[in-house]
Amino acid sequence: MRGFLRRITWRRLLAAGLDLAIVVVVYYVILAFRFAGSVPEGMGWGSYRLTVFLTAAVIIHLTANAAFGVYWIVQRYVGLPQAKQIVKATLVSVGLLLLLDLYWPTGGARLVPLSVVVVGGLAAGAVMTGVRFYSRVFQTRSLKPVEGAKRILVVGAGAAGEMLVRQVYNTPSLKTKIVGLVDDDARLHGSFIHDCPVLGAVSAAPRLAAEHDVEEFLIAIPSATSEQMQRIHDLLEPAGLPIKTLPALSDLIAGQVSVADARALKIEDLLGRSQVNTDLAAVAGYLKDRRVLVTGAAGSIGSELCRQIAAFGSTSLVLVDRDESGLYALHEDLRARGSESYTLVTADIRQRKKMRAVCEKYRPQVVFHAAAFKHVPLMEACPDEAVLNNVLGTAVVAQEAAAAGAERFVNISTDKAVDPISVMGASKRVAEMVVRRIALDCPDTCFCSVRFGNVLASKGSVVPIFERQIRQGGPVTVTHRDMMRYFMSISEAVQLVLQAASMADVVADGMGLLMLDMGRPIRILDLAQKMIAFMHDGNAGQVRIEFTGLRPGEKLQEVLVGRQECSVPTAHPLIHLVTRGPGGSDGDGVAQGLSTDGAAAEDRRPADAAAAGNATGTGDAAGAGNATGTGDAADFGNATGTSALERAGLPADFDERVARLIDLARNHADREALIDALCVLIPTYRPFALEEPLSPAASAFLPAGVWRRANGKEPGREDVSVEEASRPPSAD
Repeated sequence: MRGFLRRITWRRLLAAGLDLAIVVVVYYVILAFRFAGSVPEGMGWGSYRLTVFLTAAVIIHLTANAAFGVYWIVQRYVGLPQAKQIVKATLVSVGLLLLLDLYWPTGGARLVPLSVVVVGGLAAGAVMTGVRFYSRVFQTRSLKPVEGAKRILVVGAGAAGEMLVRQVYNTPSLKTKIVGLVDDDARLHGSFIHDCPVLGAVSAAPRLAAEHDVEEFLIAIPSATSEQMQRIHDLLEPAGLPIKTLPALSDLIAGQVSVADARALKIEDLLGRSQVNTDLAAVAGYLKDRRVLVTGAAGSIGSELCRQIAAFGSTSLVLVDRDESGLYALHEDLRARGSESYTLVTADIRQRKKMRAVCEKYRPQVVFHAAAFKHVPLMEACPDEAVLNNVLGTAVVAQEAAAAGAERFVNISTDKAVDPISVMGASKRVAEMVVRRIALDCPDTCFCSVRFGNVLASKGSVVPIFERQIRQGGPVTVTHRDMMRYFMSISEAVQLVLQAASMADVVADGMGLLMLDMGRPIRILDLAQKMIAFMHDGNAGQVRIEFTGLRPGEKLQEVLVGRQECSVPTAHPLIHLVTRGPGGSDGDGVAQGLSTDGAAAEDRRPADAAAAGNATGTGDAAGAGNATGTGDAADFGNATGTSALERAGLPADFDERVARLIDLARNHADREALIDALCVLIPTYRPFALEEPLSPAASAFLPAGVWRRANGKEPGREDVSVEEASRPPSAD
């Protein structure tokens, strides 16, 4: 009781007194209306029946208001939730007053007519609500932007635009004034959103900006596709004003929009994809209340995986990477987002004892393996490191996770693993095969690999490289006129990876390989031209494009399905299952695989490959099948028969071939020996099959002898302007 009395303030007493007056006046006015101004003497002012009724009405209404917290509402923040409190209190009051009027002992006569009780009670509630909203409206209208407020024009009069207008009106400290909105929905033209006019279509924005002294555009359409963003950008650009946008819905916290979320429009906004629809229930089904481990957590994909997984309420999240600086940066980011249930582990995935200790300590139920060496030219120069990290590392993590009881293992793969010509791509292709092989020995764990192409703004993406070159005034370096790549934003790719991982149990009996639909490939030259026009404020002609020639291991165009594979649709339109095509089997028909697209049908399999199973590893060598290895071995065991390997599309001597490959890498064999061992494993691997000579700059990635064999001569660089680059190549 003492606490209740302590909460009573003069402001709340004043609100209760105002409600008392409203109840008395409204009920009497309704009573007078009921009798057309001629109230019977027995119900007139001062009569016994009216006095009893009004006294009861005041007590019941004020008590109900207090019970439902009406007097604890802060008037300046009153809204729909607070109005619901008043409505509930009013309905309870009317119900009690009806009972009182029906059963009060007055000798058969009512205190007042029942219609007066119902209509008067509802009218009193409406007036009490209106009074409170009026104070809110008065307070809102009294808030005027401070001097020097930035004048902005909002593009989009939907839900996001409404949230922005409301926030700006209620927060003068933002120093922002919304002069109006534009939207292509003609039905909204001339209407108002919180007293802010919808001035016209998006195409009229430059003219409206000039008429209203607009200083900035803000695009409030989080669900816009890249095509829509490109169109809006093209319409707004002639005004020459800064353009900001809200992040995609998937990047907004709880779908709430704030002016603080606005950021400068980026080239990624014009290159992304249509909104990815994720089955949140399916993803939450295997992540919520689960122990999750992510390798390569400090990388572009790994860090985004961690951010999105944390949002699904995992019991614990173990972040593994050997980049301690990147791990700490991720820690700072997760902490700023309010995440707490995560653990940082600095570890090398190639070290079996370390990974065993990590898996046994944290017992992950779901593992995302994103750790890999991905730089194509560098891996051409260091094939042993590519094999050790991408092949042995994958085997170690997969085996130790399964041994620790993991329910699901997801290997992040790449489109460069498809019919590879690079060491990096070949090593990732073998990693896919290794995951498939380990799945045969560990039936209690669902294994799958998810294959996709380039992601925008990743550490190895051309986008940040082009941005830096454009800011420096050029030249922008493009390797080839016809170079094409798939692109997807990091957040979109990770959403689809999480969705694909929910299908791991569906693909477990096949190749265990899923592919993300990357949309249409983008020509790198077009990307460079678009970025120059986007970033260089109309002076695009001053920035030159320089063609440097293909780098070691690069293709002109990547594909997502190999020559010996085919794709099958799944329940999700952007996720496909990859299966073996007719006669397709990894590791068989090496010469045939090399010759399918016109390459020389030279079987690079070494003469001693058949005896690879008897190879003896030293140090940390890999022992598989009959190979003898010690230390951090990739030992697949002998439990799986030849028939099971063949059903999985793997050659009968797969274990021996992998053992030899890893053994060579452990002993840092020369490049040619490692290439030969990769060719034995991958029938469609065409090592370093270039369409044209390499540029001199590419020699930095390869030993001089290898570069000379690949080139034959030294070409010069081609330096052209954006306009010249746009011209189609000549017929000759």
